[in-house]
Amino acid sequence: MNINGHAGAYVNNTTMHGSASAVTEKTNELQQNTQQSMQDTLNLSNLAKVTQKIDSLFEQVDEIYMTHLSQEQKKELNASYDKLNAIFENEHMSSSSENAVNALFDKIDGIFSAAEQALTPEEQDALDKLDKKIDSLIQIESDGFDKQLNNQLDTAFAKRDELLVSKLTGQQKNELKSLNETLNKVFEHLDSQDDHAKVNQLFDKIDSILESSYNQLNDKEKQKVNQIENDIDELFKA
Repeated sequence: MNINGHAGAYVNNTTMHGSASAVTEKTNELQQNTQQSMQDTLNLSNLAKVTQKIDSLFEQVDEIYMTHLSQEQKKELNASYDKLNAIFENEHMSSSSENAVNALFDKIDGIFSAAEQALTPEEQDALDKLDKKIDSLIQIESDGFDKQLNNQLDTAFAKRDELLVSKLTGQQKNELKSLNETLNKVFEHLDSQDDHAKVNQLFDKIDSILESSYNQLNDKEKQKVNQIENDIDELFKA
């Protein structure tokens, strides 16, 4: 069980979720899970439409460039993309693979740069407008996926905390609440090395409490917590 790693990483990306963040708001969060799930589905649908629009705009950009490429250049371009796809299908890239990727991108950039020299003023203006639309939509897409990821992390942490907090005594719950409140205050003014050291100390105390709770879970409950931890791992890799 890797409570500490997730707690530290998640707090750095948000303000304070992770270790027992849902202690004082557990009931409300659990009631909202079904509604959030429905909203997430709608958000994903909207994000898919944005992605499709971005793809469509890139196709328009390619069409403009392609009119100024020779048949040989088009073949080289397609071959380069095929090689890139083959490399990226490999989950673990070596340093030689990275060098190959850079070389292929350089070749692709060279082909498009040559085509760019032949663009008419009207085509260049059209490309500039397409680039602005693409940049705007990419930002929307990025913000949307970030929000979606945070929602998924919130849900995962809430499920995990529900199991862990159920085994805590009243005193431990109060101590956990106090630690999280202190942690939030520290993160509001996180500047010096002393602040970072204090954060680590607070996480150590929080993890100690949650670890003691984990040890009281039965095998089935531990399996659930471990699965949630694996899910959280995958979300952080996204």
